[in-house]
Amino acid sequence: MDKLKFALPIWILAAIFLAGCSSDKKNTTFRSIEYADSTSTRTNALKYKFNAVMDIPDNWVDKDKEEILRTNIISCVLGENYTAFNNKKLLKQYSDSSYNELANAFGNDKTEGLPDFEIEYTVSLTGDAEILSDCLMNYERRIYIFTGGAHGMQTTTNFIFNLQTGEIITEEDIFADNTKEQLHNLLTVQANKLRNDSILPFPEEYFGDDLIQPNGNIKLTNSGIAYIFNPYEIAPYSFGTITLELDNKQIIHLIKPQGIVYDFIAGNNTQIE
Repeated sequence: MDKLKFALPIWILAAIFLAGCSSDKKNTTFRSIEYADSTSTRTNALKYKFNAVMDIPDNWVDKDKEEILRTNIISCVLGENYTAFNNKKLLKQYSDSSYNELANAFGNDKTEGLPDFEIEYTVSLTGDAEILSDCLMNYERRIYIFTGGAHGMQTTTNFIFNLQTGEIITEEDIFADNTKEQLHNLLTVQANKLRNDSILPFPEEYFGDDLIQPNGNIKLTNSGIAYIFNPYEIAPYSFGTITLELDNKQIIHLIKPQGIVYDFIAGNNTQIE
């Protein structure tokens, strides 16, 4: 009975500690902002279309942390020059800047200096928040740009955020030093599995294994960490975006201990020793 008296406060402290980074997803409210624009210039020489939907943090208890997170999200998705704009003007300003940059490439005036042939320029942008826990969030940026021809180009970039601080968690923050070669080997093994399923080309057909390197474009999942490779990084355009996922058991020994990502990875696999 005496032992129980001394043990109880320890369990209470542990519960309090774990509650600080639980999976309840409290205080993680987001709202979507949208903007669409379509503009044509002289004789339709330049047709510009823009469409965007973006998740923005909203109505948090800690307004300072909310502003830090908002600033970092905008910097990642649109660029740091847009952090000062309010939500109503944010995507419009980005669209206007994109249009002006394109038009100015042909002349100082939007309607002069453009070529006689038609240019079609389409931009589609999305920014999606995926809350993983009180502490962690994936934020995925997808942008599709079409400038004519057979197809456009879509790129997907994922960012991991610490919701307690609002700061970005980078690949260097997650993995221990001198682990890139081990990660490369693990990624190559996953790529070979996709090759056997005809999802990826074999090295002698297109791109070699030397390109399958840790690229910082990572996403946390309940199973582990996924690396995202956009078209032309490790395979031709026709193969699309390639995701290579490393499961918890494979990577737990490569992750820096005593961090929120380590706790998240370890907590998703009770068999990890």
